[in-house]
Parts: sequence; C-alpha cells; structure tokens
Amino acid sequence: MIRKKLMITGNIGDGGIRYFAQMTASSLKLTGIAKRGEAGAINLELQGEEENIEKFIEKLKLGNGFFKVENIESESMDLVSSERMFLVK
Repeated sequence: MIRKKLMITGNIGDGGIRYFAQMTASSLKLTGIAKRGEAGAINLELQGEEENIEKFIEKLKLGNGFFKVENIESESMDLVSSERMFLVK
C-alpha cells in the first residue's frame, strides 16, 4: 500500500474533476481527498495499491469530456492508517 499526492493542472475549472476523482477512487478501492489548490489546480491524495493508483491516473488523464488534464505532478506521502474513504473538500 502506498500514498501519493497529485497536483493536477489543465482545463479543469468547472468540469467536475473532484467528483470524477471520488467516483473513480471509490471504484478502485482507493481512499484519500480531493480539494482545490492554488491557481486553479486540484490537489488529490490517494492511498491504496500502487496498481490501482496507476489505473486511477490513467482514467484521470482520459477524463470525462468536461475537463482536460494537462499536467500531473506526483510525490510520495506517508500512509494515513485511519482513512476509510475518499472525500471531496
């Protein structure tokens, strides 16, 4: 199990990316959080199996037709053992 922080930029303003992330993360049994970052970016924290996080990133790049991801920066984080679901803030 791993935890990653993703900083996402692109044409993502009102395209529902945080809720798309929540639905996708839940379907892949990932926990974490989605919130608005600085300068219109979206920050995600994901925790789960590495393979599922990679699948999540691929689905995020494909999007839902209402947003376009242009860049994803990723960094490793410490696990949060008490986390049980993926939340949008």
